[in-house]
Amino acid sequence: LLVLAVACALVPESPRARALGALFAGVSLGLATLVRPPSILWTPLAGLARGDRLRALALCALGVALTVLPWTARNCRVMDGCALVSTNGGSNLLIGTFPDARGGYRRPTVEDGCRDVAGEVHRDRCWSRVALARIGENPAQWLALGARKFAVTFLGEHDPVSYVRSSRAVSARHPLPVFATLVCTVAWWALAVFAWRGGRLLMASGDPSLAGWTLGGALTVVLTHVTFLGADRYHLVLVPTLCPAAAVGLGELLARRGRAA
Repeated sequence: LLVLAVACALVPESPRARALGALFAGVSLGLATLVRPPSILWTPLAGLARGDRLRALALCALGVALTVLPWTARNCRVMDGCALVSTNGGSNLLIGTFPDARGGYRRPTVEDGCRDVAGEVHRDRCWSRVALARIGENPAQWLALGARKFAVTFLGEHDPVSYVRSSRAVSARHPLPVFATLVCTVAWWALAVFAWRGGRLLMASGDPSLAGWTLGGALTVVLTHVTFLGADRYHLVLVPTLCPAAAVGLGELLARRGRAA
């Protein structure tokens, strides 16, 4: 859905086609938001599209609203309060303040607060208040935990292998999952390096729209998980969006070697 949104936003034809592309990009981002709420943060990137940037941004935002707000209205009708999409933002923010979670996940308990609060929306709002209070009490600790969240989210590739290993009851010290984790981590870093290289080439080409979407989208994921909580599975959403820029970077490297040969 994110790749589809980028493709729609970068439609290069007539002004009418660009307008429709921005609208459909918003619809795609709206659907992505229903799957993964932080996807809504990609909406401002529509302003990077070619042509009338303000119109593109407005149409993209309209597409997002038309897709997301019916679900929001449903939440307001059937739940104990209104929620844009989901009700785990407060709990995830609170988890990100736990030193014993080490930047990852630790389930909140009644000892952490909100003991007598009922209802999903009210409980999530209570978790948010507790989290903000904890951050205010020790902002330096929370910022340090942000570095841990970044590390566990972006510096390795462990979770996909761990799921397969767990389902097959294989020890974490078995050489096969260790080797598979190493291969996945190297592949992730290779993708990131080539995407960075390709993004620089696209920025220098005079048409930085794709590079802007790639960099901006990656930044939304970084900010989300540095703020809330981390795990390497969360960077997987970036893989399809990094591939076009990585292809540019790899293609330029192969072309350079071909000319040298």
